[in-house]
Amino acid sequence: MTTITVKHGDKMIKLTVYLWTDGLTGEADKVAWDYGTVNAKANKTRGIKPHKSGVQFRSLDELPAAIRKCATMHGITLEKK
Repeated sequence: MTTITVKHGDKMIKLTVYLWTDGLTGEADKVAWDYGTVNAKANKTRGIKPHKSGVQFRSLDELPAAIRKCATMHGITLEKK
């Protein structure tokens, strides 16, 4: 097994959830649709590059599957604790 030194900030694999706000006309600034995309943040140490468009989901019920698909797309293995 190879051991590598990882700088602080690259120790975690980060996925970002983006929720769309287009077309909303509410007065509240904190309103979003329940759909959007999931994408991985770049991590040079782990060889992760963000995908151009990420993985789309059409409801919050689809979010877990979108996270799994995004991880697979980037070669990330998710292990249960």
